[in-house]
Amino acid sequence: MALVSGIEEAKILEIKQTEIHDKVSSSIRKGGWLPNLFRRIVSKARDFLQNLIREHGIPSKPTLSINMAEFRTMRNLMIRVQDEARSIRSLQEKVPKLKEQLSEAKGIFKGKERKALTEQIQQTEKEISDRLDKLPDILREDGYPDVQAFMATYREAEAVVV
Repeated sequence: MALVSGIEEAKILEIKQTEIHDKVSSSIRKGGWLPNLFRRIVSKARDFLQNLIREHGIPSKPTLSINMAEFRTMRNLMIRVQDEARSIRSLQEKVPKLKEQLSEAKGIFKGKERKALTEQIQQTEKEISDRLDKLPDILREDGYPDVQAFMATYREAEAVVV
């Protein structure tokens, strides 16, 4: 309850140390283990903490400064962009493998294979280029001028929501 009302954890631990631990240790040294005295000490510490909570007051319910429907739309857009970036990355990882296969295809009888690999490399590079060009268009469709503007807005909204 004290944490919810906004009292710092360090203050709560300090109260626990001074009002319970120190007093119980002192009581045990003086009179031994007395369960009723222990209950009174804990009860007084609880009352002390409750008074502190009353003084501090419970803060009002926080309100979000962003429309959640708008944030969900932004999050879905972010997921679409990330998925597209992943597919571009997988295509980019495919190109060096194809180039390696092309360099290994040597000999007189490997002409068709070299030609097919060359065409596949060119198609993959063209697809990467096309997808990279379309990536900002995904954001422009939703009204963001560029990727930087979207990311700045998304990060601000995410900080508020999360």
